[in-house]
Amino acid sequence: MYNKKTPEKLLEFILQKALKEGYDVVDIEIKGSRNFFMEIVLDKKNGITIEECGNFNKKIISWADKNNIFSRSYTIDVCSPGIDRELKSDSAFLWGRGKRVEIRLREPVDGKNVIEGTLVKKNDDGDIIVEIGGNEICIREENVNKTKLKPKI
Repeated sequence: MYNKKTPEKLLEFILQKALKEGYDVVDIEIKGSRNFFMEIVLDKKNGITIEECGNFNKKIISWADKNNIFSRSYTIDVCSPGIDRELKSDSAFLWGRGKRVEIRLREPVDGKNVIEGTLVKKNDDGDIIVEIGGNEICIREENVNKTKLKPKI
């Protein structure tokens, strides 16, 4: 789930700190090649605030600086998953059960590149089961490009 480029000591600190403060680490993504850019996506049961993200960010940066984690310039950004949260991990799919999702496909199904429905589950094979109009359909894991929440606005 987490990027292999994440320094191990930093990842361990992030996971322990998040657990202690009652946050779920939804994702950690590393971007950029010249400068190190890390995006940490946090959530909690009733949602996470901008202030909580900012405070967590300060704690991570302070710890990283104090422990000389980086030998080059870096940026760490802590954010919420947003209302259109992407579902990547098994725990995210479990959390998303019963919610409306949008599934972007690699190959069309019934002439559609995007499927919208209610997430039923992700089965043991990694396939996604969604309900559309009272019918359940199975979308093979290898045909899924991206799955994200599709909130009603």
